[in-house]
Amino acid sequence: MKRVSTKDMPRDSAQSDSVGRSTSCAIGEEVNVVLTSPKVSHAEGVEPATFVIGESVAHVAVVTARLFDRALADKLRRHNVPIGQWPFLLFLWADETLTQRDLSRLMAIEEATVTSTIDRMVRDGLLLRERASHDLRKNRLKLTARGQQLKQVLLPEARAVVQRATRGLSKAEIYFLLTLLRKVEANLVDENVTPLDGRESE
Repeated sequence: MKRVSTKDMPRDSAQSDSVGRSTSCAIGEEVNVVLTSPKVSHAEGVEPATFVIGESVAHVAVVTARLFDRALADKLRRHNVPIGQWPFLLFLWADETLTQRDLSRLMAIEEATVTSTIDRMVRDGLLLRERASHDLRKNRLKLTARGQQLKQVLLPEARAVVQRATRGLSKAEIYFLLTLLRKVEANLVDENVTPLDGRESE
């Protein structure tokens, strides 16, 4: 069992345990870090000054997201679409009026990253940049014919990955999982952004 000092940990990590409860440890107090908890019941919980990696909401969410990306990337690669372009295609299939700033907020990524990805998609023949008729200073994103056609090919691939990931879960369990994840998202999202709607608040 590895022991680390809370002096070397972010404040939030030092003061809350793996399932989000407030701990009694003070700054500077040593905290146990373990891979998994020896206790099964969360009702009893683990000792307050223990950080269980395997029960960390952040750790499980990050690893799960990476596994989703890896599984989907394998399928997208067959169609010469990098995984980084997938969410852009998905959101633009849903709404081509989205701006680069909207996309940045929807995906919680920097606008510079959005710009570089869109540049690549333009080069790959998936997107066009057009001047917005209502404001010539702004560019409007438009999917090319190839970008539109990929929807019929890639959506079934994405559904297959989701079906694999949620195998063994009932519809009610999936709905409950989404409800919990949206609560977590709402806690972390910027105050001026509504979850599942990347547009700026008026």
